[in-house]
Parts: sequence; structure tokens; C-alpha cells
Amino acid sequence: MARAIVAIIAGLLLASCRTNREYTGYVVVRRHWVETPDGTALDFVLKHRGAMYDARCNAWDIKNNCGNMESGNAYDLTLDEKSGVLRSNDSINGRPSILLSLRGRSK
Repeated sequence: MARAIVAIIAGLLLASCRTNREYTGYVVVRRHWVETPDGTALDFVLKHRGAMYDARCNAWDIKNNCGNMESGNAYDLTLDEKSGVLRSNDSINGRPSILLSLRGRSK
């Protein structure tokens, strides 16, 4: 009986962590490839605290910065209001591991 209670509590704690991360992070709702003058880019629709945003991973950043972002996953990003860029809060060699150009709010 005690094991069952511990298992239920652990499950609830893990579920709340995921919900909290999805609430505070940016969830990838959709991603699709687009052709641009600079090459193939990757466009994302992200959901953050109920609002939808359009963002682009530029052709030169796909391999190193944002090409591995998958639909349905939440990512810990920070919006730089001045430059209109979403950056990850972790880094690889001093650069953000995710770098997206914010294109505006989605409808």
C-alpha cells in the first residue's frame, strides 16, 4: 500500500514538472521547411503562455542551433526584446544552442 502511494505521489510530481516546463517554456506546435534567398530555413510556430509566435531558424543556424527542435517539445528560451531573437538559456562554446528570429505573433 505504501509503495502505491509513493508511486502516485512521484507520478504527480513528475507530471507537474512537465506541465510547469510547458507553461514557462516555448512549445513547438509546428515546424516546416521554407526556401529563402539565403537557402533553406526552418519556420516554427511556438506556443508560450497561451500566445502563439512565428519564428525562423535561418539557413546558417539549422545545423548548429535549432535544427533539432521537434514538434511537441518545450524549450527554455529567452526573448531578447531589442533584437527580436529567442535564445536558449544554455550555451555551446559561448553561443546559445538555440537561436531563432522572432517573426511576430501567430493567429
